[in-house]
Amino acid sequence: NTPVSFRVSLSTTPNDTMADDGAKGGDFGLTVGLNTSLFGCFDDITGCLVTTFLPCIPMAYARCSIDERDCNVCDCLCGPNPYQTRQSMRKKYDLEFSPTQDFLAHWCCGCCAVNQDVREIAHLSQQPAKWM
Repeated sequence: NTPVSFRVSLSTTPNDTMADDGAKGGDFGLTVGLNTSLFGCFDDITGCLVTTFLPCIPMAYARCSIDERDCNVCDCLCGPNPYQTRQSMRKKYDLEFSPTQDFLAHWCCGCCAVNQDVREIAHLSQQPAKWM
């Protein structure tokens, strides 16, 4: 058994560096295979506020982006399961499969994880993040 260690960084710069174990600094290993930091939500205050107070909207936009379709009011009112959205994102963009870390990210800090999903999709699709 090898001990698990985490490097904690309070940096909120957009280009968080990778820690020695491959995890983004300060993410406690919850961003396996992703390009964006879990706590990078603080870099974009608009996205941070929208995902905190109206999470159903960015959840719907993230799901619709993955499905490559337009988002409508019903998508926002019947918000998708964010865990399943992240799993679909990983499959679509051929990212490392990490179900336990995805579950923990969404369970421990759901708003940050939804925000990360939107930023990750924007990064991978080379489009601006869609919050509303």
